[in-house]
Amino acid sequence: MKIKTFSIASDKVGSFSIYHKIDKKVVSEASKCDLYLIGGAAIEIWINHLNLRGNRNRSNNDLDFITYKYNPKYKRFKNYLLDNKFQLEESGFIDFYDLKEDGKTVVEVDVLLDADRNTFRKISKVKGINVMSPVFLFSSKFNRFVTLDKLNHKEKFTRDNLDLLDILKVINKLNMVDELENELVTWNFSKSAERKLNLLIASYNKLYS
Repeated sequence: MKIKTFSIASDKVGSFSIYHKIDKKVVSEASKCDLYLIGGAAIEIWINHLNLRGNRNRSNNDLDFITYKYNPKYKRFKNYLLDNKFQLEESGFIDFYDLKEDGKTVVEVDVLLDADRNTFRKISKVKGINVMSPVFLFSSKFNRFVTLDKLNHKEKFTRDNLDLLDILKVINKLNMVDELENELVTWNFSKSAERKLNLLIASYNKLYS
C-alpha cells in the first residue's frame, strides 16, 4: 500500500478543532489501523497544514472515517473504541460509535466500510495522520452536494458549498488541478450537476483568483 506523504512546513500540521480530550487519540489510533479521515476534520487538517484560511471549522464532534471492508487492522480500532466506552451500532456498510457522558453524546465516530479493494489509493498522509486525498474529498463532497435541495436543506447546502470552496483552495495550492480534471472527466454528470459544478468553479474564481 503506497500512501502519498506531504511534509510542507506549517505550525498547524495535523490540527483540527478539538471538542473532547479523546479526539486526537481516536484520530491517531485510526491512522495506525489504516483508516483515514473524511469530512470536515479532513478538510480542516488540509487547510491548516497548508496555512490557508478556511471558511469554517468542523461543525460538531463527529469524526468520519473510511477503510477497506476487510482491513485486518479494523478490529484493533473497533476494540480501542469499545474499550473507551463507545457504544456500537452496525448497519452493514457503516459502523456508528457513540460516546456518552452524563447521558449526552460527546463524540460520534462513523466508519464507512468500503468494499473497493483500491480504497487505499485515496489516502494521503499528513504528518502521520491518514486523510482522504483532496481530489477524492472533492468528489465525495460534491456527490452529496448535487443531491441537496437548496430550499429544503439550506444549512447543509451552504455548509457543503463552503467546504467545496476550501477543498478547491487545497487542490490549487498542491497543484493538483490536473488530477481533479482527470477525475471529473470520469463522472457521468447530469445537466443539473454540471450546472452546479460550473457555478461553484465560477464562485471560486471570483473569490480567490
